[in-house]
Amino acid sequence: MTHRIAIFAPARAMQTARRLVCAAVLMAALGAAASTQAQVIPALLPLPDAVASAHPDLARQRAALVEERNKLRARSQQHNAQCSAVEEGSAAEASCRAELAALNADLGAHIQKSKEYNSAARKAGAGSEQAPGPQR
Repeated sequence: MTHRIAIFAPARAMQTARRLVCAAVLMAALGAAASTQAQVIPALLPLPDAVASAHPDLARQRAALVEERNKLRARSQQHNAQCSAVEEGSAAEASCRAELAALNADLGAHIQKSKEYNSAARKAGAGSEQAPGPQR
């Protein structure tokens, strides 16, 4: 008696397996793209009350940067949720890549604005031991 072993899975199972492999490859590619472009967002210096009172423009700038960070974080989380499993070559993949590029550009601009704020805040006396009191 001879036994036959089927080495070919049904066509539908092969398509599903191919899709899973493609999704895994895409995830790895998107992850690699994101990690190679990973940027460190500098912490925003807190403003002591005396500095904030003397420089209200800095207090407004800091508040705007905090709000912008929250929006960038939400966009990033939304992107990750929507693009975690897209098919290679699909319209969704193209959309995800475009959104990732825009997100990275906006993040780079935010980082630059944060550095400029920190520099101005240091010049105004924030972040030094000579500025006691409550902070904003």
